Amino acid sequence: MRGRIGAAALCAGLASCATYRPAPFAPNAIGAVRAERSLPAGQSWTTAALLTQALDWAPSIRESAANYRSLAAAAHAARVPLPAALQLTAEYSHDDNPDKPWLGSGTLDLPLDFGGRRNARVDAADLAVVQARYDYGEAVWSTRSAIRRATIDRLFADRLAPLAARVLALRQDRHDKLQARVRAGEEARPISIAAQLELAMAERRIRDIAARRAQADVALANAIGVDPAAVAGIALAPLDPAVPILPPADLARLRGEASAGRRDILRAIIDYDLAENAVRLEIASQYPAIRIQPGYTYERGLVKLPFGVNLQLPPIDFNRAAIAAAEAKRAQAGAKLETLQSTVLGDVDKAAAALDAQVAAERLNATRDLPAARHLADRATANLRGGEGDRVDEDAARATAAEAEFASIEASRLAWLALVDLEDALRRPTDPRDAAILETAMKRLGETK
Repeated sequence: MRGRIGAAALCAGLASCATYRPAPFAPNAIGAVRAERSLPAGQSWTTAALLTQALDWAPSIRESAANYRSLAAAAHAARVPLPAALQLTAEYSHDDNPDKPWLGSGTLDLPLDFGGRRNARVDAADLAVVQARYDYGEAVWSTRSAIRRATIDRLFADRLAPLAARVLALRQDRHDKLQARVRAGEEARPISIAAQLELAMAERRIRDIAARRAQADVALANAIGVDPAAVAGIALAPLDPAVPILPPADLARLRGEASAGRRDILRAIIDYDLAENAVRLEIASQYPAIRIQPGYTYERGLVKLPFGVNLQLPPIDFNRAAIAAAEAKRAQAGAKLETLQSTVLGDVDKAAAALDAQVAAERLNATRDLPAARHLADRATANLRGGEGDRVDEDAARATAAEAEFASIEASRLAWLALVDLEDALRRPTDPRDAAILETAMKRLGETK
C-alpha cells in the first residue's frame, strides 16, 4: 500500500513539471517587421501620439519592459525555498546476513531558509525590480526626448527650406548681374567674387537644410522603431507660437523635486539600498548556515531513523573582511548618490540659463535685427522705384532681410531645443499630453504579468 502511495506521489510530481518549449529567435525577421510598419499620413502627429506608437514599437522600450518582466519573475523565484537534497544508498552483503543481505538508506538535506540570508535574497530581488521600473521610465523618457528633438528639427527645416530657396534666388540674381557688369567693365572683379562667395553660402545652406531634414526623419524613425520612409510623409503638429517659459518659483520647485525624484536619482538610492542589503547579508553570513538531515535506514532487518545537523561555518575571520568590503561598497554608493544629485542640480541650472539666453536672443532678433533688415529692404525697394538705386542693391537688401528672418527662425529652433534640454534635466514635460502618456506607460508596465 505504501509503495502504491509513493508511486502515485512520484507520478503526480513528474506530471506537474514544466516541459521545454523552444522559442527560436530569427534575427533576419527584425528588418522585415520594421519595414512593414507604417504611420497613417492623414493625421497631424503630435509628440504624444508618436510616443504612444513608440511604446509598442521602440526597441529600447521593449527591451526595458522585457527586463522588468524578467526581474519580476526572478523576484517571484527568490521567494521559493531553497531546494533540498536527497541521498539514496544501497548495499548488498551476503556474508553479513545470508537471509537479509540488503542495506538501504535515504537521507534528506533540508536547508533552513529563514532569517537574514533569505531576507537579503528576497529584498535584493525586489529592489532589482524597482530599479528595472525606473530604467523603463528612463527609456520611455529618452524616447520622448528623441521624438521631441526630431520633430523640432524637422518642423524648422520645413520652415527654413523655402526661405533658403528665396535667399538663393536673390543671391543668384545679384551674382549674375554683377558678373555681367564685370564683363562690361562697369564693376571691379572683387565685387563679383564677394557675390560668388555669398552665392556659395546660400547653396550650402540649401544642402544643410535638406540634410537636417533627412537626419530628423532618421532620428524620428529610430526613436519610434520604423524605417525612415514611414515618417517621411507624415504631417507633424505645429509648435506653439512661443516657447513656454517656467516662472522662477515653479522652476525652483521643480529643481528641488528633480534633485530628489528623478528616476536616475531613485535608481541610485536603490543602489544604496542594495549595498545596505549586502552589508546585512555579510553580517548574517558570520553565523553558521544550518541544514537538517533526517534519514531512514534499513540495515538487514533493522530499521533506523538517523538525524543529523549540517553547519556551514563562516570564514576563519568570522566574515569580518567581507563585512568591511560591503561597508566600503555602501559608502561608495552614498558618495555616488551625492555626486549624482549635484550633477542633476548643475544640469538644471545650466539648461535654465541656456534657455534664458536662447529666448533672449530670439526676442532680440525678432524685435531689433529682423525689423532693421526689413526696413533696409523696403528702403532699397523705394529707392529703386524713385530712380535712386538699382536692382543689384535691392537684391542685396532683400537677401539680407531674408537671412535675418532665417536667423530669427534658427534662434527660435535653438530656443525650443533648449527647452527640451531643460525638460530633460527636470524629467518633466511642459506639454500635459506628454505627461499623460508617460503616466499611462508606467501604469501599463505595472499591469504586466
